[in-house]
Amino acid sequence: ELNGPWGVAVSNNGNRIIVTENLGQCITILDREGKKVKSLGGKGGSGNVKLSFPRGLAITPDNFILVSDDHRIQKISMDGYFVASVGENGSESLQFKAPRSMAISPITGQVYIADRDNHRIQVLNPDLTFSHSF
Repeated sequence: ELNGPWGVAVSNNGNRIIVTENLGQCITILDREGKKVKSLGGKGGSGNVKLSFPRGLAITPDNFILVSDDHRIQKISMDGYFVASVGENGSESLQFKAPRSMAISPITGQVYIADRDNHRIQVLNPDLTFSHSF
């Protein structure tokens, strides 16, 4: 059973369903039939991921997980290892106040993040550097 599912995405090959569990403070990876493969973060999760309030997520073209967590965006490998993190609480570039959903452009690879309490969309380059906002 999922504990507060918030975001959902599908791996690039379609074999894995990735779900953020806000109340469980983890990411759960399921097979196509919904059977749990592993949890990342949370209690008893595999890898070295620490999550506070995971919500939105997207899968990069090279099959990494991007997740909005607290006031940051974390990049995590499918096997559960922390790769990178950007952002902190604030209203400047690469600062977030309650980031929620995100999407990745299939053409440019840029990441579009709904920065809820800053009332804007922040756009990051594929390497998670700031591009622009609107």
